[in-house]
Amino acid sequence: MPDYAYFFSYRPETWAQLLAGPGDRTPAVRATVEDAGGELRSLYYTLDAFGGLAIVGAPDADTAATIGLVITASGAFTDVRVQPLVNAADVVPVLERARDTAAGYRRPGH
Repeated sequence: MPDYAYFFSYRPETWAQLLAGPGDRTPAVRATVEDAGGELRSLYYTLDAFGGLAIVGAPDADTAATIGLVITASGAFTDVRVQPLVNAADVVPVLERARDTAAGYRRPGH
């Protein structure tokens, strides 16, 4: 199952609610991810303006997008970004294909 990184930033009101009622959000996040068909691998907070990062396994891009839409629609975040993660070994064929394709590319104006 491919992994995706979900970078998120909480709204100030969300941080205020977390301060008023501290608790581990992992079970709630895990339930949402699993309801969509994914697997929560880890959840981290950066404790700054950024917010945090969740690593999620999802069977396909549609599932990853579904999870992103659900958390964005909650209104608790100022920003949610979803990025597919590529295993280091899996980058080699991509680099090789890019190398082969680059030979025919001409930048604009050249």
